Amino acid sequence: MSIAFSNSADFYHAHHTWLYQLLTAKLKCHAQAADVAHDAFVQLLSKPVTFDSHIKAKGYLKRVANGICIDQWRRQQVEQAYLSALQTHACHTVISEEAKLLMLTSLIKISDVLYALPEKLCKTFLMAQFDGLTYKQIALQLKVTERSIKNYMAQVLTAIAIAFDDESF
Repeated sequence: MSIAFSNSADFYHAHHTWLYQLLTAKLKCHAQAADVAHDAFVQLLSKPVTFDSHIKAKGYLKRVANGICIDQWRRQQVEQAYLSALQTHACHTVISEEAKLLMLTSLIKISDVLYALPEKLCKTFLMAQFDGLTYKQIALQLKVTERSIKNYMAQVLTAIAIAFDDESF
């Protein structure tokens, strides 16, 4: 049996209220709950899915909404870390709001790319960029060959380059 709604409006009306209430309880903010619910339905409409039951439709919407919440929290953490770094390393050069926004957007984009990659690739990149370790040191810590580390870095840098070339990211 396949649950089919005559149009997306029917699906929205059948599921919006409970999703909004669930998100309001979870997020403790009506506006944020409304935004996440909206984004969940937009994501569903951009990639239509057929469900066998109302329970599966609810489960799917919950997973999508939860993923959106996690992405928002992760982005907030990146933003907080960036703002803290700006305050900690205050320099005599004044950085424009536009430049700050561009840097923050870039950091979030890189964070999104790293989050989507396998853990070893992400660790390799972070160890090289933030810990300043050589490929040989990283290879010893991760118990892989130095050649593997070179491949991991190539994959990470390629993924980041693609993300910055992709206008829809």
